[in-house]
Amino acid sequence: MEALTIVDIAPDGRGIAYLGEKTVFVPNTIPGEVVHIRVIHETDTQIDAEVESFEEISADRVEPRDEGCLDSVSWQHIQYEAQLALKADIVSSALENIVKIPEPPLAWPIASVEQWAYARRMTFLPTTEGILGYQRAQKIIPIETCAIAHPHIMNVLDELNMEFDTITRLDIHVNDLGDSMLVLQTSDDAPPELEINIAGSINFLLSDHEPVNLIGDTHIVHQVGKHSVRLTAGVFSRPNVPQWQALAQTVLEAAQPQEDDSILDVYGGIGLFSLFLAPHVNYITYIERYPPAATDAEFNLAAFEHVDIVEGRAEVILDDIAADRDHEDYATIILDPTKRLSDSVLQALRKLNIPRIVYVSSDMVHMAKDINVLVWQMRYQLVGVQPIDTDPQTPNLTCVCLLERR
Repeated sequence: MEALTIVDIAPDGRGIAYLGEKTVFVPNTIPGEVVHIRVIHETDTQIDAEVESFEEISADRVEPRDEGCLDSVSWQHIQYEAQLALKADIVSSALENIVKIPEPPLAWPIASVEQWAYARRMTFLPTTEGILGYQRAQKIIPIETCAIAHPHIMNVLDELNMEFDTITRLDIHVNDLGDSMLVLQTSDDAPPELEINIAGSINFLLSDHEPVNLIGDTHIVHQVGKHSVRLTAGVFSRPNVPQWQALAQTVLEAAQPQEDDSILDVYGGIGLFSLFLAPHVNYITYIERYPPAATDAEFNLAAFEHVDIVEGRAEVILDDIAADRDHEDYATIILDPTKRLSDSVLQALRKLNIPRIVYVSSDMVHMAKDINVLVWQMRYQLVGVQPIDTDPQTPNLTCVCLLERR
């Protein structure tokens, strides 16, 4: 087969080339490289391939540190500054192609404080041989090293001694004080028998996502700037804890808080954004569906009496607020959804008609589709987009987008 030139990068990090009318996706490549490929799967419009040989290699290519425990999305072969440029391209392409904004108001990505060994949370799955590994395509590959995992995670992994007959997933959390928290899930919803020789807490997560404490604490504590924040087993968190402060600070700056402002913090998680905003505003309504996360927020925001913790579904709470004629006159709403905004949430936003939206997302396609609705159907203007590199050595990142009502 003829050599192909990698001309672009896909949101999942694979290089893009073209063969006739077909789009070719090739992992472990960099735009500008010329490659010979081996076809893995082919349809009428798309080819999934792997590199057979290189004809031309990018000056941005470097030697990977290891195979990586996230091999299918590894960017360890790309020099770090080039990674930031490619991440900016991914965001720009999503906004240009989906939102149809020809020149998005995009800032240069904020680099990660730590480029290696940054992950304070990792997820592992059992292999058919009964040892722990990571997902690669449709297989679970045994793990030996991981350049993005904090060393304490690998130490905990090495010291584990347990049966994996029913365990379907193991999350390991660590902090910079040396504390660790294990979160187990099983196929039969029954806690496994444990013979653990490690210091730390162990929690069990039921199929309905309800955490059950087995040993030690139900949570782990991370230091974010001057704040100590609690994270309970089962609560969502971005694994790059050293970037939490940059993310929260960016949200704070985008919100442009005034001392008389009232803020809505929706999908509030552990309350990180409210924690940074609370000293600067008059009132915050925090909304979160998952009870353990709301409990974390109550603990993390205990010093601020003007933060109202509301537990429940976002669409229901927002609709109730909109129906109340005497509701707060909110200046800004912060949205940090794990998926796309539902139609019912969008409908509630139409009713509330809040002047400023700060939209946070780690999924560029979902982000662009939501912004497309906010811009073209709800008359908001996309004022700025600040990418933050929350996942070095991978194509993943987080964006903070500011939209203002026209």
